[in-house]
Amino acid sequence: MWHGHPVWSLGEAPGKQPVALIKAYGSYVTFALWRGQSVTDPSGRLEAASREMAQVKLRSVADIDADLFTGWLHQARDLEA
Repeated sequence: MWHGHPVWSLGEAPGKQPVALIKAYGSYVTFALWRGQSVTDPSGRLEAASREMAQVKLRSVADIDADLFTGWLHQARDLEA
């Protein structure tokens, strides 16, 4: 958990490297990658956020592309490993 939101991190605390997070809002869910601006995204769906982060807003289950998200997560993990 990071500021009350689920976060996927590599390693054990302390010093664990956060990779991705999910944050729920009233009308959408944000899926973000800590170093997402360094992730190759041919779909163009990742939007730059603060620092090195990039995010996508999910408004329905149809917005989830399992293969695309898996590719993003593999890249994000490799950046932190």
